[in-house]
Amino acid sequence: MNIKSMVEKLNETCHKSLQSAANMCLSNTHYEVDLEHFFIKILEDFHNTD
Repeated sequence: MNIKSMVEKLNETCHKSLQSAANMCLSNTHYEVDLEHFFIKILEDFHNTD
């Protein structure tokens, strides 16, 4: 599966959450963005919009 094509299919909210997850990983010197990172950012964004 091509990761680039999968990322292109994300809606704007999910795309921003994925970018935030990548930034979080870099700031914590992690070398991979895992689903856990992505889910954390999705939940944070969801709670910030309420």
